[in-house]
Formats: sequence, C-alpha cells, structure tokens
Amino acid sequence: MYVEPHRDYNYHRTPEIMVSRTVRVWIKTMKFKVIVSEGEDGWYVVECPALPGCVSQGKTIEDALENIKDAIQGCLEVLNQRARAFSVHDKVVEVVV
Repeated sequence: MYVEPHRDYNYHRTPEIMVSRTVRVWIKTMKFKVIVSEGEDGWYVVECPALPGCVSQGKTIEDALENIKDAIQGCLEVLNQRARAFSVHDKVVEVVV
C-alpha cells in the first residue's frame, strides 16, 4: 500500500544549493501467530514460533503483545542483515538428514 507523504516539500540545504525531495513511503504488514503464556512471576510471556528465539514479555497481555511486535521487527531486521551478508559466490545447498 502506498501512502502519499505530506504535500510540503523538505528542503535540504547544502553549501551551494537547496534540494527539494519527495519521499515515498511503502507500508508493509505481515501477520504472525504468537503463543501467550503466563509466567511463574505473573508476567505474560509471548513467543513467535515462526521466528525461533523471538520472545518477549509484559506485565499485561496487551503490553506483551506490543512488546512482541517490537521483538518481531528486530528479528526480521537481523535476518535481513544476515541475508545481505552473503556474497554472490556463496551457494545454497540442500542437505537431507
């Protein structure tokens, strides 16, 4: 989905010139199933099975769900950085166990 930015232009001043710039914003949404459980200390623990190791918590269920959103975004950023770290000479090989 494309969101039109505010109509005002952003002007970035450099020593010699002033440059007008239009910014396009693309909003991507993804849905993940999460598991919510109550911890022994009364806090709620939330994990995202699709992203192993992606876990968060909160004092209330609402807090825990907001926190897992941040954790999921962080996990996706790390996965994206790792994917970009591969060189063009790397190969993907399938292994059967």
